[in-house]
Amino acid sequence: HVIGSHIDTYLRHLNKSKNDKVLAQKIDGFAQAVQTDAALSEALVEHDLTSYVTTIKLALAEFRVAMSDRVMLLSERPKVDTRLVVAKVARAVNNLLNGIEASQLINPELDYEPLINELNELVSGFRLSVRLRIANNKRKAGEEEEEDQSDDPTTDPEDDEGTAGVQTTSNRSYNGFAPYSLSIEPTVDEDDFLDGSSNGSEGDEEYVEEEGDEADEE
Repeated sequence: HVIGSHIDTYLRHLNKSKNDKVLAQKIDGFAQAVQTDAALSEALVEHDLTSYVTTIKLALAEFRVAMSDRVMLLSERPKVDTRLVVAKVARAVNNLLNGIEASQLINPELDYEPLINELNELVSGFRLSVRLRIANNKRKAGEEEEEDQSDDPTTDPEDDEGTAGVQTTSNRSYNGFAPYSLSIEPTVDEDDFLDGSSNGSEGDEEYVEEEGDEADEE
């Protein structure tokens, strides 16, 4: 059927589009086909589907506005060396953890296990976010090397080594509490990711360049 054929060509699997620019181009291609393909236009009228086409066009217009606003906001972000920020945060976190370890010696009568467990959850969550970003960056790099093969599977971050969060070991004293030692040393991939960070994410920089290209084309 002519409608199904155009849907397969332009609208199906939009979620697999390489980026927002490609997604918008696919939807715009469908809208252009409706205007230029008489058979498609007649089929849409016959099946009373023109209202849905209008909805798609309006959604595309809103999407383009959102894309433009996002580019503008990205361009207004302060120029900050992320590595310096990461270094300051890492130093502060290490000082905090060292303070907690020292406190266990100063106040051995207190139970620090609940605090350690809470820190475990926080660090595990942040570590998972970093591993997901690493896997996403690897997937994007693979797509660029293999051109249009955008359906490459994303590395499962749970398969990576170093999935543990804050490591806690206990040499319990006579009172059953403390001392617990903490360690949040990053894995090799996580260290490389933080060291390679610059102003903004790689995906954001790529997005800005693509939007600029689109503006030039228009």
